[in-house]
Amino acid sequence: ILTGCFAGTANVPGYRWFERRRYRPGLPPGQWCARSYNGPEAWLFNRDLSPRIRTLFELTRNPVNVFGVVTRGVSRRNNLYGRLKQVIWPYAHYRRRWDIADRWAARALVRSISIPSEVRFIAFPGIDWFSHYVLPGEERVAEAYGLIDRALAEAVDGLRRKGQYEETLIVLCSDHGHTPVHTHYDLPVRLEKDHGLRLAYHGR
Repeated sequence: ILTGCFAGTANVPGYRWFERRRYRPGLPPGQWCARSYNGPEAWLFNRDLSPRIRTLFELTRNPVNVFGVVTRGVSRRNNLYGRLKQVIWPYAHYRRRWDIADRWAARALVRSISIPSEVRFIAFPGIDWFSHYVLPGEERVAEAYGLIDRALAEAVDGLRRKGQYEETLIVLCSDHGHTPVHTHYDLPVRLEKDHGLRLAYHGR
């Protein structure tokens, strides 16, 4: 979304990846040959992103980012709550309180209206993460939708007061949808247990 490129073109082939030719036999996979951007290695995303690729942030004036992994082209001042994310994200993840992260994102969205900017990118993680742990239609997921709806309404009010609403494009998007999952078949786990094959995979 932020580069307009396919993942491979941007040199980020996936959310998690393994490069066989850089693997060192006898050692566990490390940063030289593998990634999982769900965690501390997210800080390596900007470094991994091809230097030939320009982000939307680099193509616009005074961009704002909130909780997005891609920050190339965003000033430290406009990377709202960037340092706080280092505390919020682990707490929200391990306590399964993504509503806390969403509330901070909502505050940042409203706050960003006062910053003259051509692009504001705000990530709300709650709907996705809650839907991984509970059914997509359950109360916590609905509350996450409601929180975004209220934050967006407040931001729209701010844009109207500043006379900028009619010239503002608001885009809501997600990386995927959700349906109820009652059975999970973890292929790497089964290959290890059933066939004795040793694999490297997320969650080990």
